[in-house]
Amino acid sequence: FFFFFFSEALPDSGCVAAAVKRPLPKALARGFDAYVASRPRWPEAEGLHPMEATIDRVAVIDFSACKSPQKQTEEGEMKVKDAEQEEKEESLDGAIGYGSNLPPRFSPQPASASAAIRQVASVLPPPLAAAVAGDARELLLALRRRTGRRQFIARLELVLGDTCTRWHCDNN
Repeated sequence: FFFFFFSEALPDSGCVAAAVKRPLPKALARGFDAYVASRPRWPEAEGLHPMEATIDRVAVIDFSACKSPQKQTEEGEMKVKDAEQEEKEESLDGAIGYGSNLPPRFSPQPASASAAIRQVASVLPPPLAAAVAGDARELLLALRRRTGRRQFIARLELVLGDTCTRWHCDNN
């Protein structure tokens, strides 16, 4: 597992991806180490070949119904709110999520973004799921603030095997 904290490290809005490794508290790091050492099996892995490389849990987070993170002045110019005001107003409230085991995209009762993130992380033990959900929230808000985009994909991936061994008969 890799966890990333994005803030000032985010590049220009034209960038596709950015990552900054951040340290985990020791107890949380031990929890993730123990979880990985337990060789977990996620429900989605039931029918896969034993050498299949990864299992993904994915939700699309959509901020389309939310206010823009920028504020328009009376003169029609776009003005970024000051950081303190922005932090108070910034949340996942109003954002929706859709994906596997969630209501469909245009459902009359869509899932909240927070519920979608919890669904993605629900395969993890509660303390680990809470850490993943917190990181996802921070990441989504930072990406939205920095890029102005309205949709993001939240993905949790479990690497199980090496597809090179299976498909190419080599050992990487």
